[in-house]
Amino acid sequence: MIGVIRDGIETELVEQVVEIGFGGVINMVDAVGGIEICPQQAMKDPDARLDIKKGCQEVDGLTALAYSRSRKTYAARGDIDRARAQRAVVSAIGHEAVSPWSIINPIRYYRLNMSAAEAVRVSEGTSVFSAARFAYAMTRVNGEDGLTCTVPIADLAVNWDPERSKELFQHIIDDDTDGIGRRLCTPTGLAP
Repeated sequence: MIGVIRDGIETELVEQVVEIGFGGVINMVDAVGGIEICPQQAMKDPDARLDIKKGCQEVDGLTALAYSRSRKTYAARGDIDRARAQRAVVSAIGHEAVSPWSIINPIRYYRLNMSAAEAVRVSEGTSVFSAARFAYAMTRVNGEDGLTCTVPIADLAVNWDPERSKELFQHIIDDDTDGIGRRLCTPTGLAP
C-alpha cells in the first residue's frame, strides 16, 4: 500500500499495484496474436528498433514495445505523445485479452494465461476480482473509452501546473476520484 502522511495521519492512496515489465508487454501482445496500432506518422527510430508506416496496422510484441518506447519520433509534443502511444498499446492489449476469442480459443487462452502469469506482478492481497477489474480497466486507458489522467502540466517542458496538480492530488487524497473531471484530468496533462 502506498500512502502519504497528512496532519500526522497516514492516508491510503493506492491499495493495490500491478506491474508489467518490458518483456511482459512483448509476451502479452504475442499471446493475443498481435495488436493494432495507428501511428499518425511514419516512424523510424533505430535506437528503439522501430520502422513502421503511418496508419493502422497489426504489430507483434517487439514492434508494440518499440512503438510505445520510441523517444526520437515525436517532434511536436515529445514525451506527451509517447505516453499516448503507451496508453494505446496497453488499451489494445486489454481489448484483446478480454475479447471472447481469448476464452473460446484454447490455444490463445493458454498462451494468454501463461504469459500473464509470468509478465504481471501484483501486490500482496490482490484478489481475483481485483485482477479482473484491472484487466477491464486496461481496455479504457487510451483516453477515448474512459478518463485518462496525466498530472496537470503548465507547458511542454513538463512543469506541473501548480493549481491544477494540487487540486487533482487533493481529490485523490480525499478518495474523491469521481469529482476530478475533465478540467483536471486530460491525457496530455495540458489544460483543456
